[in-house]
Amino acid sequence: MNSEILAPNILIAAMGAVGILVVFWSVTMRANADLRRADVLSGRVKPEASFLEKLDQQLQQAELGVTAGEFVRTSVILGAAFGLVAWLATDAPAAGLAGFFVGAVAYWSYLTDRRDQMRADYQDALADAVGLLIEAYESGSALEEAFRYVAQHGPVIVRGDFEDAIAQLNTGKSREQVLTAMSEKRRDPILDVIVESLLVQVKQGGHAVELLRGLQESVRARVSLRTRIRAEQESPKWEIRLTTGFIFLTVVFARITNPAYGAFWRTPVGSISLFVAFGLAVAGFFIANQVLASSTRTEESFGVAEPGQPEAIAPTDMHIAGRAA
Repeated sequence: MNSEILAPNILIAAMGAVGILVVFWSVTMRANADLRRADVLSGRVKPEASFLEKLDQQLQQAELGVTAGEFVRTSVILGAAFGLVAWLATDAPAAGLAGFFVGAVAYWSYLTDRRDQMRADYQDALADAVGLLIEAYESGSALEEAFRYVAQHGPVIVRGDFEDAIAQLNTGKSREQVLTAMSEKRRDPILDVIVESLLVQVKQGGHAVELLRGLQESVRARVSLRTRIRAEQESPKWEIRLTTGFIFLTVVFARITNPAYGAFWRTPVGSISLFVAFGLAVAGFFIANQVLASSTRTEESFGVAEPGQPEAIAPTDMHIAGRAA
């Protein structure tokens, strides 16, 4: 058999095998338990939002400072840039098409990672905020003074929410309205529990210190668990990146060392083989990242029940992955 024909076939087969390995690896890494909250049981169903509305909310949570339209345009531009570089590096149209998807998916993946990180940082800061609320309540402060204390001394990431709450209280809004709006803005399950505890104090009087103290211990335990899970995930993340990048680097290296590969990849069979290999790599990378992120991802809550509505179910904010066991 002609060695010039055999070599590309072996290379494509090896690339396809690596791509299948990435996909198989990502699928088998699924979490053992999914502890999602079921808000529909409380009778409170979140209205279906449009694609751009959901994207805009994610961008706000990630604090990227861009609109949904700007984000989509940037994704297309990055995809075009990646595709052009891939095409020039391999002399293969299929590589250019795959590069377009890589560039676009990479930006979306960055949004997801940043959003999850910001929400995790926010929850970490809530543990300190609860401690400050406890200090304020123990000193005899009312809700307004307690919020002002957190706004002055709390972690930077949570100060804005408490400052906004104080401003709304100063406009004459009721405590119930301000607390409900605070929960609705963030849609964070731990903040929901804090707000629900404060609503109990507002409605029934007395102090929420004991409730908040128990909540503080729970939040710190979750933060510690999530930190341990992330540390254990670092090695798999780098393995996935290196395995996926190997496929693309192999194509570039083969193109540089043997120009005949470029001619083969421009043929219909070569283009299809290359696109399938790249498609498997991209799909495997995306699925694996989603599976890893799901183990510590904060679930989107429905907010607390407004006065007069059914109470929401106590939320759970994390999926516990089998790797964390």
